[in-house]
Amino acid sequence: SENDNWNYCACTNCVAAKERWNMSGLMLDFVNDIASSVKDQYPHVIVNTFAYHGTELPPKGGKRAADNVMVRLCDTKSNMAAGMFEKGNTGFCEFLADWSKAAKNLSIWDYAVTYTRELTGLPFPSEFHYADYFRECLRRGVYGFFWEHESAHKADMWELKYHLETKLMENPFFDGDELIA
Repeated sequence: SENDNWNYCACTNCVAAKERWNMSGLMLDFVNDIASSVKDQYPHVIVNTFAYHGTELPPKGGKRAADNVMVRLCDTKSNMAAGMFEKGNTGFCEFLADWSKAAKNLSIWDYAVTYTRELTGLPFPSEFHYADYFRECLRRGVYGFFWEHESAHKADMWELKYHLETKLMENPFFDGDELIA
């Protein structure tokens, strides 16, 4: 996976590959090579990589993840306090649709926390849209979720969000409002 920063190689070959496939396609070229080298000896192993920051945008040019690669999609661009179908906030929904065509195995890394210096735990009303989110992920073939919760002692609605995420992972068709109530 890429590093947790915006520093990317700018050599001629990498720039050309990014133009041809997007940054995610360049990463998949590398990850697919690793996956190919392990698949015969370890057919049960799935190689995991992130679609994060620069690699979040789905690949183009027909580039696909190998069948033994799991792409863990991380939404860094949406307003996560709004629904994924709301006007002006459909980017992740579109990424998810495109990634479901480019990868057999998808999972999600998501956040239920605000990231600002000294202010982690500010109100972040993301819980009202979880049910729609889980249903769309199921529809797109998402295999699993990882939710990043930090500072439970100062995060907003930590227990409620944890409860909703857990219940909706069990059954995405539960009514989100009923679970909140």
